[in-house]
Amino acid sequence: MRHLLREIRRAPARILTSVFALALAVGAIGVFAIPTVSTSSLRTAAERDGIADIILTTTDVSDPRIVDALADIDGVVRAESQTLVTTEVRGANGQAGDVLGVDFENQTMDVVRVDAGRHAVAPTEVLVTEGTAELGDRIELVTDDGVETIEVVGIGSTSFWNQVGVVFTDQASTERLGADGANRIVVRTTDDDPATLAALSDELRDLLADDGVSLTSLPVEIENGEHPIEAEIEQISMLIGLLGVVAGIVGLVLLASTTNTLIVERSREVAVMRALGATDRSVRRRLRRIALGIAAAATVIGLPLGIAISYTIARMVLQEFVSLIPGFAVSWPVVAASAAFALIGARIVAARSARRVTGAPLAESLRDRNAVPFGKRWSERAATAWRGGRLADRLALRNGLRNRGRSIAMSLQLGAAVAALMIVTSMATTITAFNRAELEPIRWASASQVSGPGLDIPAEAADDHPRSETAIEVTGEVLDWDVDVAGWAPDTAMIDRTVTDGRWFSSPDDAVISEGFARRAGIELGDTIEVDLAAGTVRYDIVGLHANRSRDIYVARATLADDLGVPSMANRLYSLDATP
Repeated sequence: MRHLLREIRRAPARILTSVFALALAVGAIGVFAIPTVSTSSLRTAAERDGIADIILTTTDVSDPRIVDALADIDGVVRAESQTLVTTEVRGANGQAGDVLGVDFENQTMDVVRVDAGRHAVAPTEVLVTEGTAELGDRIELVTDDGVETIEVVGIGSTSFWNQVGVVFTDQASTERLGADGANRIVVRTTDDDPATLAALSDELRDLLADDGVSLTSLPVEIENGEHPIEAEIEQISMLIGLLGVVAGIVGLVLLASTTNTLIVERSREVAVMRALGATDRSVRRRLRRIALGIAAAATVIGLPLGIAISYTIARMVLQEFVSLIPGFAVSWPVVAASAAFALIGARIVAARSARRVTGAPLAESLRDRNAVPFGKRWSERAATAWRGGRLADRLALRNGLRNRGRSIAMSLQLGAAVAALMIVTSMATTITAFNRAELEPIRWASASQVSGPGLDIPAEAADDHPRSETAIEVTGEVLDWDVDVAGWAPDTAMIDRTVTDGRWFSSPDDAVISEGFARRAGIELGDTIEVDLAAGTVRYDIVGLHANRSRDIYVARATLADDLGVPSMANRLYSLDATP
């Protein structure tokens, strides 16, 4: 300790700067603990709100006995119905569109928790998610008979429904908004492993089909008691973690630069120790203690800082996405990895400098402060022979070559700092450019959809409106990838039909696929792919590649309607005009 304090007195500003920078780097590694810190709170919230294991979006189920029958399947604990209606919600804070009808008194899954106010007890009362409207506001819902004014008596959410713009009401009230029955079934199972949930989803789909109820989208399976947003939180934390990696590199490079300078400056002192009989091994060990002391001090400061950083960011993210304040938690593997990063990194960067100083000839070390005379390497001799440029330029070049380790370390340090700055400053620009490119193929100016999740719009609904078209948008799965499947008229004017390779679809089995997704999934022109839709698995022939940046598959609207079991129907209406 006394040895380290003496070193600090020799170069206090340099060493304290290294300690502080490395402490920040160790603290920044704490962002990798965000998933661990978040998971415990998310799992607690999922259990509290009764997250379902399987979610089925269906055509209207008017007979409640159909839902009750699902609970008789082996492996199913309980099944409950909900009603999801998409309509125009004219609220105090903007417009939204999802109205969820639930049985407030008997629900055990997706339980709506009230954060302010109370549950709705009358048809003219609703709850809304935070940010949709304020307690006591009166909002307007567009119904089949016009516009109905509703009072907001509560602010609440569920773990699944927490985004701005969701309205909660009783199921009977959704009939006024166009629903003919329940269209969303949530199921709790005895086992929630992936294989069991997949098998039960298929069995539930078949049972509903026997009763004349079909799925309008693929089943959602929430495995192993997870919270639905866990995957998104992990992706966000890994993106933030890139900044932690860069911060760690900057801190390590700064430590290397400082350690190298401190050790090289002691070359004559080391030579004296060697002349007095000290072994090279003992001298190197003494020199390494400098770096280890700096790293230990940084670790003591950085670990609590990292714990605070991980909790603070986790709290911000969870409050933003699920209105949840996480409980305090520590990821001990990340704490151990952070400490190992600092200590082992210091040991590595100090070893080379110590070997360099103790490996120089003793006589040369005694007379040369830098341990190794200038001019031994060909690059140094070339710099000496070079007579171009100003004197200051020549001196700067020779000084850089003389102190190679310091020069390389400083270059890496500046490079890492610039890289960190570029990541931060370009992130928003990159995201904006991606969103702009993703929207580039769109030609329509407005879109409308029906109140429920099914295909309830006749395909010929827009025949008398030349600037409007009906279409279909559903989700599917290809090679374990979630994809968006869109059904358009072959001559649609609502999107750019230009393909980068191949041709636009024209026959019933033709499909055009996003170029980037095709390349990543190994799909080529002429391939036949299997697409898992809500109504079953279908096959399409890939005839064109589109520049769309998403995971999209374009097929003929009539073909997709047939494949979904609802011929001559659609679920979207697009217009080239700003007014639907």
